Amino acid sequence: MKLTDAIIRGTRAPKKGYRALTDGKRLFLRIDSRGGRSWRLKYVVGGRESQTSLGAYPETSIAAARELADSIREQAKLGRNPAAAKREQRQTEQAKATLTFGQVGLEWLAHDDTLAPRTKAKHAWLFNKLRKLHSVPIAEVKRSDLRTALQSIERMEDRRETAHRTGQVAALIFAYGMDNYEDIVKHNPAASRKGWLKPKKSKRPGGHLPGITDPDKVGALIRIIDGDNDIWNMPTVTNALRFLARVFVRQDALCGAEWSEFYHLDDPAKAEWRIPARRMKGPIGQRRPFTVPLSRQAIEILEAQRQVSGEGRYVFPHASRPNRGMSTGALGARLGGFFYEPSEHTPHGFRTTAATLLREKPLAYDSDLVELALAHSHGNKVRGAYDRAERMDDRREMLQSYADYLDELKAQVEQERER
Repeated sequence: MKLTDAIIRGTRAPKKGYRALTDGKRLFLRIDSRGGRSWRLKYVVGGRESQTSLGAYPETSIAAARELADSIREQAKLGRNPAAAKREQRQTEQAKATLTFGQVGLEWLAHDDTLAPRTKAKHAWLFNKLRKLHSVPIAEVKRSDLRTALQSIERMEDRRETAHRTGQVAALIFAYGMDNYEDIVKHNPAASRKGWLKPKKSKRPGGHLPGITDPDKVGALIRIIDGDNDIWNMPTVTNALRFLARVFVRQDALCGAEWSEFYHLDDPAKAEWRIPARRMKGPIGQRRPFTVPLSRQAIEILEAQRQVSGEGRYVFPHASRPNRGMSTGALGARLGGFFYEPSEHTPHGFRTTAATLLREKPLAYDSDLVELALAHSHGNKVRGAYDRAERMDDRREMLQSYADYLDELKAQVEQERER
């Protein structure tokens, strides 16, 4: 017999236990000794019987209970278990309430065991700057919470640089959370922080863009950008930095590079990149094309990037506009993600690095050849034209030696860390 409101209201509660009023198709109303009434449905999934609650009566009417029951029966026919799904949802909600920003931050600090102790300590110090958020469920941290925390560091501690670096740490923690707790951490509220803080004060001596020149520090830098640590999932920008370190051209030339400009990539003895005059530095009408001989390492990076960019026009395409080259700002931002500040090293600084190391021992190349590799203009136009035409072999040998030297410096750093 189908249940009616009259039948339900006319049924007394049992003195002990519960009483079941069946409605058919294994749907029933359970009445407990306290008078509570709730809908239940039995169903079978994969040969196993399950039972689920459909809500209390009269909040859930007879018609609503039957509709819910029909929906669950349809899911059961498809092999889905609504009760299990409900349990998973409850567990997810509980996890959201208990997984804090602090817990994820501590996991992030511990997950990379290749970092130097000094770097680890710096990360931990910056993470502690956000201690007011440590106890907050990470799913509940808002952009406004982070902005307030960073602005407090900037204002209360008068540490503009620290505030910027703390923002980078927050973004990396959320990125880690999205990768490891994707059901809980759905977005990165620290990913875009433009306008939150005042610009960092420049520490550029004499207006020049800084570049690391100490061989040990260069080795550490190359190890970082060559390493498998791209938690931001930005292989194009990282490959661009790796390539820039080996060819040390200007950023505009690199970011606009097109596959059609590269020749003989299957032959390291001839491989070269022919940069058109329009992307070279100088007054319009006086710019000249420039050819960069490519080392084996540079070719390998291009091969890796080909797997990322595919058959598109640009070698390093823009992240959201593949019909144009990447922005120069992306290179600096990526270095910032590796915790290199503009006062320490910039994308343009790879030119400073090369200009210094190439002239010093053990490489010790003559200054004229180094200047030529940097595409610096020559005062003597006749001599400059001769150099560009006749010294390609010398430049090829020099760039290969330089790429090998960077690998040696990187290997030395890795050996030191293994000790």
